[in-house]
Amino acid sequence: MAGRPNWKLPLALSAALFVIGSFVYWNEFTRKPKVEEREENQKKVFPIQGKTISTLKLVDERFPGLHRVFEFKCLDVDKKLCKVGDNSRWELIAPLKFKADDSSVNGFLSSLNNVQPVETVDLIEDPAEKRPALLAQYKLDEASRKSGRRVEMTIDGQVKSAWFGDTHPIHEGLFVVLSDNLDKVFVTPSYFTMNLEKDLAYWRDKKVFPINASEVVGFRLTGTKGTARLVRKDGEWTLDGGLAGDIENVDAFVTSITYLTAKSFPDRKVLQGSKAGLTVDLEIADNKTVKVTFHRKGYKGPADLGTLYVTASNLDLVYEVDPSTLGRLDKAPGDFRLSKLITSLDRYGAKRIEVSAPTLGQNPVVLEQKQAKWLDSSGKDANNERVQAFLDKLSGNRIQEFLSGAKIPTGEKQGMTVKLATEGGEHKREIVFWRASNLLYARDLLSKRPDEAFRVDSSIADTLPWERDWFFSAPAPAPSPQVDAHGH
Repeated sequence: MAGRPNWKLPLALSAALFVIGSFVYWNEFTRKPKVEEREENQKKVFPIQGKTISTLKLVDERFPGLHRVFEFKCLDVDKKLCKVGDNSRWELIAPLKFKADDSSVNGFLSSLNNVQPVETVDLIEDPAEKRPALLAQYKLDEASRKSGRRVEMTIDGQVKSAWFGDTHPIHEGLFVVLSDNLDKVFVTPSYFTMNLEKDLAYWRDKKVFPINASEVVGFRLTGTKGTARLVRKDGEWTLDGGLAGDIENVDAFVTSITYLTAKSFPDRKVLQGSKAGLTVDLEIADNKTVKVTFHRKGYKGPADLGTLYVTASNLDLVYEVDPSTLGRLDKAPGDFRLSKLITSLDRYGAKRIEVSAPTLGQNPVVLEQKQAKWLDSSGKDANNERVQAFLDKLSGNRIQEFLSGAKIPTGEKQGMTVKLATEGGEHKREIVFWRASNLLYARDLLSKRPDEAFRVDSSIADTLPWERDWFFSAPAPAPSPQVDAHGH
């Protein structure tokens, strides 16, 4: 029929364009990356990227009577890990069975995968009968391979080895040959040699205690500053006598203990002549107790801390740790005390504030929070900014020293008493403040230690309501910057 359009040609062109586009996409995003990866791997001595490495063995038999073997097993094969770039877990199974240093083993595999030869010697063109003699020149013949250094790996279920021979006279790298192809000799970069020189201390886990801070439910610290006993219950730390512990400080202490890392693992003979300087009895969640003892040796003063060793009752080992650790852990019982006058829970749970003092008259100043506003008994609005500043100051770390007996200065009877209560009227805090010798002191009237007082950070004195109308006046404006005649 005349005038009827012919769709065959456009359809054919569309199909051709679709095929061409699909090919270009496949070539650019599928084939080309694989080709580039294959070409990149061909440049490497040990192309292990993307392959599962279930075991790793480092062997050095160069010295008669000294057979050094470090053997590792990957613990994450079932998780489809154990590849280069994975954060895999490793176990050291020879010469001793320990948890391995995961970062060290994973780092070695990454370094191994990235090695590119500085020179390659292809023996395939030489007669087969001459190749053993040529390999002997590089100390890679069969006899040398049995008494040299090698890296052995189980890769995708197959055991493969790399033997390291003599040092190149110019490049200072090592000659190496692979079990896959004994007819090709590579020369590794000189920097790679150090990877084969590491000792046991490098390969094993540096963490002294295989426990987490969350597993510790209590501890007793005995040091030069006294003895402190703390227990954790429902996330809160309590000292002997029921005193509240400072959660942040106590958790930091426990973390420091449980995350101790060793510098070396010496023989127990090093403890001869040392002095036990501090002990920590850790109580673990499963009703076990681990006694940790720090031994100091060769201490000469702050400029020379000597050497510090750690032993534990559940481990028959000695660990050398950073000597400065002892100074950070040797704390007085008061260092674990809660240094806040009120807790954050008290601060935000307070719905009623009562302040009384001789300077305020016979009746106390009483504020109650209603509908996010602070009002006095007559319904007068208080300055919310001043009330919040007052509570914020009280809830900070303000206690600077714990005092008792004759060390407590006089003046408390002329001081100011602050009471905080909940919406239901339950008194949560009752604190008296007073000044003496230009310093600020306080006493918690609800404390289990009524004979104890505190020296408090004097900076909070300006936010305490020493005058009756203090909560109702606006805060003093910030001083304006001084401007000189030149406008500066």
